[in-house]
Formats: sequence, C-alpha cells, structure tokens
Amino acid sequence: MITNIDHLGLAIHDRNEAIKFFENTLKAPVYGIATDPTSGLKNGLIRFGEGDFVIQQPPRPGVDPEAAANYTPPRDPSKLRQVGDGQNLHLDTHVFIRYLEQWGEGVHHIGVRVPNLKEAWQRLTDQDIALFDDLAGGERPGIRGSQLFFPDPKRTFGVLLQFTERSESDGLVWNDADGGWLDALEGGETPVSPLFNGIDHVGILVDGVEAATNVCENVIGMTVLDRGSEAGSSLPWSRVKIGDAALQFREITHDFGKDHPLGRFRPTRGRGVHDVVLKCKSLGETREALAANGATIVDNATRQGDTDPAYFLDPASSHSIIFGFVGPA
Repeated sequence: MITNIDHLGLAIHDRNEAIKFFENTLKAPVYGIATDPTSGLKNGLIRFGEGDFVIQQPPRPGVDPEAAANYTPPRDPSKLRQVGDGQNLHLDTHVFIRYLEQWGEGVHHIGVRVPNLKEAWQRLTDQDIALFDDLAGGERPGIRGSQLFFPDPKRTFGVLLQFTERSESDGLVWNDADGGWLDALEGGETPVSPLFNGIDHVGILVDGVEAATNVCENVIGMTVLDRGSEAGSSLPWSRVKIGDAALQFREITHDFGKDHPLGRFRPTRGRGVHDVVLKCKSLGETREALAANGATIVDNATRQGDTDPAYFLDPASSHSIIFGFVGPA
C-alpha cells in the first residue's frame, strides 16, 4: 500500500534560518519555497532520495504580514477548518504553533506515499483505525496539489503519519497573486545535495516494538526487513521497509548508555521520531564538508556495524533534529 517516504514534515520556528542550515551546512538546496494555500504554513522542500524534508513554519499572528488576525488562506476559504481565539487560523497552522510551544522544533510527522489514497483510507477504516479525515466527505488538499489524510497517532505507534497521493510534479507551488498551481522547477530536475543518496532510516521510539511492527506488517501492509535484540539487553528492535528507506523501532525504555550519542540526545517529546539517518555518498567527504561548514559532529564510538551511524550532528545545531550518517551500501 505504501510506496515510499514522501516527506518528513519539520516543525520550524523560522524558515529562513532552516534554509540556511540545509543549504549551508548540509549542502542540500531548498526548492519550492512557498506558502501553503490551505493552511498558510510557510514551506520549503529539500530532496533526499525518494522523499523530501518539508520545512513548515506556522504564520504568527501579529508578526508575519500574512498572519494578521483576519488572515484567510487563499484556497477554498469556505471549506477551511478555522480555530484560535478569533485569529482565523487554519487547524493545521494552530497544531504546528501548539507543537512548537510544547515540544520545540523537530520532526512533526512522516508523510507516506500511496498510489491510491481512497483505497488506503478504506483499508485503514476497515481495520478500525481511527482517522482524522473522512475522505467519503471529500478529499483534503495539501501542498503540491496533493490529497491526504491522517490516522490517529495513538493507533500508529505514537507517530503522526500523513498518507498522501499527489502528482509527480515536485515543483508545484501556489500562485497567491493569480491563483492556481505553478511549476517552480519549470520542468527541470529536482535539485539534490552532492553529499547524500537519500534517507537510510528513521529511528522511532515506541512503547512496544512488537505492537508497532504488527501495525506496519498486518494493518498497513509493510514488509519487515529484520528483527533483533539490543546489545546487552533482551529488548527487541525491528526494521520495516518503506521504499528505499526503513523505519527502525526501538523500545523507549532502552538505555543506549551514556557514551552513545542517541543516549545523550533524546528529543524532548520522548516517544516518536528519534533520529533521521542519511545515506552518504562518502562518509569521509561528508564529515569533512560538515566540519568545514561549522557543524558540531559527534562520533559514534559505540558503532557495531555498517548499519549503525558513524557519527551524528548535535541537535542543538540542527533545529533539534538528530541526524546520523551511514556510508553507501
């Protein structure tokens, strides 16, 4: 049912600062810089292999001109879900503001691509998975001309999954002045970083690895790549295939140890996305480039094999996202 990671949605305070990080530190060009026509979220896209990172900055009433108290996003205003003390904020924008206030910056959700959105919606409905969106009442619009829905994260191992179906036109952005979609890439190729081949895996901390794996395998229809036990403990871990990448589940109670970077840098939220590991074209060249660009690199002295990251970025210098790095397969 799921073909690949479509994107990782990042909750960010300042889009301009995030653009500087991706372009100057990771050498990953940002494209599709625009405002979401439905929610007003200020977006920017960064391609890593099959999917993107999506910078998502909620407009702040009284700060951003487009977030004035009477602001209404430009598309389908009669159908928008408005909330928020008379500020006319779209629900999605309100959710991002609350997320940043409670947890700070980081990976807000994982967007997963499906070939047929309504079939995916029906499958999860038949499995009694609670969904936030009723596609029987009309599809919900997203960026780049996509359609989407969200299951309740309480039923998807504590991670907010965005199921999405969209056109293959990666560069679609909304034209506020005239309305309608424009191709920001003008038919050209999506820009990519010279350092990376894509996302290797997304590390997720859960209350129960077996339960999370079961949801992926038996409810969503994903393939389990591997299972095992953590070194020095009987706690399980698993890897589930998602396109060219994987989701790696670990128990939230697992003690990585004081010498392991993942033990030092636990996200404020705890459960959910913990780290994002990128595939480097060359581990050595990437490390040199990151250091030259001012990144704070933390070596993984406890590395046990090629599938473990060789080093990480200190999340204090990367918008609270724990980036790890592995070499080519």
